[in-house]
Parts: sequence; C-alpha cells; structure tokens
Amino acid sequence: MRFASVVWGAAEGRRLWLLCVLAVATVSPVGVLVAINAVISAGADYTVRALDAGLFLLAAMGVVGGQLIGSRLTVDAVETMLDGMRMRLVESLRRLEYAEFERIGGGRIYDALTRNTAVISEAAMVILPGYAAVGSLALGGLYTLALSPLVFFALAGILTLSAVLFAASQRRVRAALIEAAAAESGFLALLGHVIHGFKETRLHRPRGD
Repeated sequence: MRFASVVWGAAEGRRLWLLCVLAVATVSPVGVLVAINAVISAGADYTVRALDAGLFLLAAMGVVGGQLIGSRLTVDAVETMLDGMRMRLVESLRRLEYAEFERIGGGRIYDALTRNTAVISEAAMVILPGYAAVGSLALGGLYTLALSPLVFFALAGILTLSAVLFAASQRRVRAALIEAAAAESGFLALLGHVIHGFKETRLHRPRGD
C-alpha cells in the first residue's frame, strides 16, 4: 500500500488514465470468463454468435492492453519521479565536502542509485497488473458464486491454502534477502577499509621503497 501511494503521487496528471486502465484491466478477465461460460453452457448445440465472439475479442484485448498500457503509465510516472530524485542527489553531491564524499564512498552511492532505482522501476511495472488481478479475482469469485456455490467454496479453499503457503515462503525469502544484504554491507565495508588502508600505505610510505 505504501508503494502504491508513492506511484499514485508520482502519477499526478495521469491519474484519470490510470484509473480507466485499471478498470479495463480488472473487468476484462471477467468478460473472458463470461464468454467462455456461454460457450460451455450451450453445449454441443452452440453456434458461434457475433455477440459472443465480439465480447471475447474485446475482453481479450482489454486484458492484454490493460496490462501493457498500465505498466507503461506506472513506469513512466515513477521514472519521472526518480529523475527528479537523481537531479536533487547530484545537486547535493556538488555541495558535499570531499572528506565526507570519501567517507561515504562513490561506489556505495552509485550502487544505491543503480540497484535500488532498478528495483523501484521493476515494482512499478507490476503494481497495476497486481491490483487488477486482485479486482478480477473478486469479480470472478462473485460470478462463480452466482453460478455454483460449491465450486466457489472449493476454489476459495484452494486459494486460501495457496495464500498461506505463499506467505510462509515469502517470510523465508525476506529473511534470506536481509541476511544477504547484511553480508553484502559487511563485505563493502571491509573492502572500503582495505582500499583506504592501501591508499594510506601508498601515500605515506618512505621514499625509495
């Protein structure tokens, strides 16, 4: 939710388009489900009707287009925000004292910019499809409940179990990522000490060595 609010704030001026694309991406999978169910319900006597074919094609286009356009909108909004942050960081670095810059390390600054901003851009790419998938799941669940309560509760049980297993695996993944980040930070700190010590040795060694 926190990242969603960041994307929403970055999408100023594009929010109406974002909401429209989100609505299309949410409703379109349910349209595909309705069209397929119409064919299944008719059985062997079904004949292709223009209305069913049109609904299916329109819904399929909405699924694909909603995903692509939504990802493009969110990524553009976040990249615009990140460009502003990069420019502010450059201005801050221009006013930074050299000793302070040496203490932080140029490598660490560059690593934080390239790695963390890449993660933000990748997250922005999937956030709208993720919310659309949740909305489609809710609408599809209501449609399934109207057709068959038994199937609905069976699917709800399977999805609940899957969510519990996914949450457990995510906790293990987060713990592993935290451990890896701590190890990387320790390695970078050690590398910085080694490089700084090597530089000090080279600068202060006696002449003729």
